[in-house]
Amino acid sequence: MKKPDFKDILEKYAAGKCTDEERALLEGWYLSQLKNGQRPSAEQLAKVKEEMWNELSEKSVVERYSVMRILKWSAVAAALAAAVLFTYKLDWKKGAHSSVREQSALAAPGKAEVKLLKASDVENTMMKLPDGSMVILAKGSSLTLFSDFNGASGRKVRLEGKAYFDIAHDPSRPFIIHTGNVLTRVLGTAFDITTSAGSKTVKVNVIRGKVEVKNTVSRQVTYLHKDMQLVFGEDNRVTLRQEVNAEQELAWRQQDLEFNDISLEDAVQRLEEQFGYKIVVNDPDLRKQKFTYSMRSNESPDSFMKSFCEFLMATYSINKELKTISIQPLKPTST
Repeated sequence: MKKPDFKDILEKYAAGKCTDEERALLEGWYLSQLKNGQRPSAEQLAKVKEEMWNELSEKSVVERYSVMRILKWSAVAAALAAAVLFTYKLDWKKGAHSSVREQSALAAPGKAEVKLLKASDVENTMMKLPDGSMVILAKGSSLTLFSDFNGASGRKVRLEGKAYFDIAHDPSRPFIIHTGNVLTRVLGTAFDITTSAGSKTVKVNVIRGKVEVKNTVSRQVTYLHKDMQLVFGEDNRVTLRQEVNAEQELAWRQQDLEFNDISLEDAVQRLEEQFGYKIVVNDPDLRKQKFTYSMRSNESPDSFMKSFCEFLMATYSINKELKTISIQPLKPTST
């Protein structure tokens, strides 16, 4: 089976002839373009439109009618067509489709180089850090990795917004998260942190393990274990420390999510949480296959798996009695 050709699928989409899987694949790709900042500007769209009409003027009547059907089927499809054509002109295969913007820039003299990871503005984003830790960045949030992040001095990051961390255990290199005046120090655990721009308030919820939280101004230090919550207030002091249901506190993870350049193996646990099914992937190459793909919060297992496996060049089967989903690589078609 060949990889999907989005241009061909677009034409089938406009003609009402594409399959449910092709429709989900195209619409999912288009949404990813909008949410990662790839939406073309009005000036760019006008330029593309002019180029398209110039090309149309050189075509036959039949060819012009065929293209016009693609552009005029509805306002949404017209925007979709323009976005797709625009993106093709930029050759999106060179990497423009990634929804996590990464940038490395040398800071002011004497300061370390940093790498910025930013989630989209409309959905959460799941990614894997160089040390093996998994992070879900809430929409609009960002995470800064310093140049020595994976070095001997420890794994240091700076968070703006909200994020869930599942930290890879490494006793020799503590994981330290800077959020305003608060430092959260861990070796291997799962928790989330919430802060906001211009505010000194920081909230931490622990779902597994133990966390040390310290305010660098008041010098207050406290330790949290599973199902505990801590809030540092505007005065840099602890304003709340209580027992909570961490799973409920972390329910925000169930919102729309993009898996960004992670392996199927790394995504399995999150898929299981979303659908309540055991995910079985026995093929080692398929387990290690990396992908970037979006998952809607209200999507059914069958609907998601249809488009997802089409994207992965795989197939699946659902056993509703055993509550399992098995994903297998496609078998080569005989010629």
